[in-house]
Amino acid sequence: MRRTLTLRHPATCAECGAELAVGDRARYYVPYRFYGIGCHARTDPASRPKRLRVSKAEARGQRIANAKQDAWDRAMHTELPVIEPPAWGDR
Repeated sequence: MRRTLTLRHPATCAECGAELAVGDRARYYVPYRFYGIGCHARTDPASRPKRLRVSKAEARGQRIANAKQDAWDRAMHTELPVIEPPAWGDR
C-alpha cells in the first residue's frame, strides 16, 4: 500500500538515486524504499507510445499463419532422398 509522507531522516530516491533531505515529501511502498516526489522527471501518459492491441481472433490467425509458414519452410529445406532406379542390364 502506497503512503505519502514527510521524511524525518535523509534518504535516497529508489527510482533515480537523488538524495532526499529531511522534510521532503516522498512515497513509501515497502520498508526503506522511498520515492521522491518531484525529484525525477515524470512521464506524461499522453507522451507514452501507444501499445498496439490485437484481438484474440487476429492473434490466433497470426499464429496459424506463422505455423503454416514454418511447416512450408521446413518442407522446402529438407532434402529428399534420391532413389536410384534398379539396374535392368542383366535380363
